[in-house]
Amino acid sequence: MRKRFRFLLCGVVLLSGIHLAAASVRLLSGQILDGKVEVGASGITVTDKGGSPVSVDLFGVLDATFKKGAQPAGAYQPGVVLLNGSGIADKAPAAWLENPTPTLGKEKITVPVNSVAWLVVGPCPREKLLSAPAGQSGAILAGGDFFPGTFTGISKGKVAMNSVIFGPQLFEPKQKALLAVALRDLKLSPTRFEVVTVQGSRFLVDDVRFEGGTIVLKDSIVGDVRIKGDDLVQIQAGSGRYYKLAEQKPLSVNPPPGLDANTAVNFGKGADDSSGVASLVVTAAANAAISYAIPPGYTSFTCGIAVRKDAPPGARISFAVYGDGLLLSRSPPSGIADKPLPLRFTLGAARVLTLKIEPVGSAAKVFGEWTDPTLLH
Repeated sequence: MRKRFRFLLCGVVLLSGIHLAAASVRLLSGQILDGKVEVGASGITVTDKGGSPVSVDLFGVLDATFKKGAQPAGAYQPGVVLLNGSGIADKAPAAWLENPTPTLGKEKITVPVNSVAWLVVGPCPREKLLSAPAGQSGAILAGGDFFPGTFTGISKGKVAMNSVIFGPQLFEPKQKALLAVALRDLKLSPTRFEVVTVQGSRFLVDDVRFEGGTIVLKDSIVGDVRIKGDDLVQIQAGSGRYYKLAEQKPLSVNPPPGLDANTAVNFGKGADDSSGVASLVVTAAANAAISYAIPPGYTSFTCGIAVRKDAPPGARISFAVYGDGLLLSRSPPSGIADKPLPLRFTLGAARVLTLKIEPVGSAAKVFGEWTDPTLLH
């Protein structure tokens, strides 16, 4: 069984009696298992190309991706977004205008019109919806600006808006003039899981159960949603259960002498794994310190650590993490010949987390990589 070590972003509950092809299952320990997956009530079994099955306790799983090319977390596809944040992909979502309880998506979900918060015209990150002014209808334009106004309908394929400031306006979706239309405020609350389908629907739920080859989700607005096993792309932890540091602005970046902050620290994506999902990597020079605020409720830290491949053969560094200035964890010294390792520990009462790469001996110019550094509930 080929085993790799990397930090994982998400959590999962898996299904009963469903056989899935190539998949990537990520564990709390940082280990990634690739292969064919058989999922049952007692857990999952991953079988690699050599035919060696590995049983995995469901409670040790953070994330499972079953098809390559999964949409980024929180990216809504054209369709509608409900008040609770669940998104139903539908190529002709305007149908709900003509029916108080239309049936939408391949999942054939009956949706009360008054439960629709957003009409999504083009792929749109959840963060853009959440950043819209509260209590105000309007549209998010392609450039990210918010256009205040009232949605009046769809005419000949164009989205019609009426603005007190700009008057009646028509937007052409095919020209990608706007991304989404706000009808009501989102009322998100933390959920245990986020389930993504091949059609692009994205459900935020607390309950997942399994009936033969069907996954049944309990959505807080539309009730039971049934998904065929072949339509499942990914199950991951709800966004309220993890906090990805690589996507946040640090409180401070203190570079070592002789380097500026932009040279000493870089935020980017790593190589895609077998599921087509790219990791988020913070690359830092030795003696560079990166500090983040720890939001309330997060109790542990996890990531992958590795020496950047351009380091001199004999150079060795340690990865140290401090909480409120006190050492929480320090890895053994590593060099380019060492495999990436997982790092996980509890945070205690710390409110500020500092990542620092510490050179051993003369390795002051070596860079290290923090892969998917994340806080977990």
